[in-house]
Amino acid sequence: MRIGIDARLVPYEKKEGMAYYALSLIENLPKIDKTNDYTFFYNIFLRGNKRFAPDINNFNNCKNKFFPIPGRVLDFLWTKAKFPPIEFFLGNLDIFHTTAVTSTPPYNYLPPQRKGKKIITIHDITPLLLPEPIKSVFDLSQYKKGLDSVVKNADAIICISESTKDALIEYTGISRDKVYVVHFGISDDFFKETREDRIKSVLNKYRINSKYIFNIGRLDYGKNTVNLIKAFNILRKNHNLKLVLTGNKGDAAEDVFKAIDILGLSGDIIYLGYVVKEDLISLLSAAELFVFPSFYEGFGLPNLEAMKCETPVVTSDIAVMRELIGDAALLADPNSPGSIAEAMIKVINDDNLRNVLVSRGKEKVKAFSWERTARDTVEVYRKVAGS
Repeated sequence: MRIGIDARLVPYEKKEGMAYYALSLIENLPKIDKTNDYTFFYNIFLRGNKRFAPDINNFNNCKNKFFPIPGRVLDFLWTKAKFPPIEFFLGNLDIFHTTAVTSTPPYNYLPPQRKGKKIITIHDITPLLLPEPIKSVFDLSQYKKGLDSVVKNADAIICISESTKDALIEYTGISRDKVYVVHFGISDDFFKETREDRIKSVLNKYRINSKYIFNIGRLDYGKNTVNLIKAFNILRKNHNLKLVLTGNKGDAAEDVFKAIDILGLSGDIIYLGYVVKEDLISLLSAAELFVFPSFYEGFGLPNLEAMKCETPVVTSDIAVMRELIGDAALLADPNSPGSIAEAMIKVINDDNLRNVLVSRGKEKVKAFSWERTARDTVEVYRKVAGS
């Protein structure tokens, strides 16, 4: 088969979940599949915060295709003009796999395609599940319109968890037989950093000079950072710890910084912005605790990355965490700062509990790898193509 993969997010330097997903597919599909031919589609200008795609020259059945078209222009052409078809760029395909949503309405869409099967990965449907805080910055009607169109016209949809699959079926009525679950993997790059000089260097770089609780996540409403700050305010009354936040600024950034100011926590909360993976590993490894209290997640990969670094985890008591994390973390009610604080305090005060969570986490992460993600994805391609 000739398979095209949407790789538009991959060259960005400040990668987040969907970009890492596409990158990991590109890196692992050639390793496990020598039969099919893959073409990776990029629209890229080599400037600003963009870099080249990964080197795949060692694989005979793969090639990168670069086209210098601005993302917003391409989005407009494909959603409004329905032109040009993906074949204009990549030639005839048996399958084209769209791997991410876009930042402009209708957010979810399938590129125009003359022939072949259409597959799209739906990472989550957060706007439908958290409409109130999001509607001020998000066109929900356009989102629903785009999602309905995708559900109708895609030959298959890949969801990254059973929780996302169930939510998608509930909200759209799509046939369960059309939806496949393929979990994320965890990069082998994550490990328990034990080199004291390396950890000291990273902590000095970010001016962290005391014990801390760690959080990863774009400052979006769904990540629930404001309730985390309120929970930390409860905890700090009896514990001398800092809270370190990492991630790009999102739609809730203003509310996050306002909450910090109102509670007088500017001296106790450190916001680092986006952190490169090499530093993230050291920051995770040195943290007393990792906390990830999202209202909703498609997968919740940072929890597993923290476990790979042997750091105990407190996360949300929501469907996807019960599905993927289970008893390897302490679960808290994301709507209750008191519940989040109670869970954090339990882990901090109880060394035996910490050790149990770390041990369970080390076992949990063994079930997730990007190679397995690639294998399961190829199986979806084969089923959809009828081969």
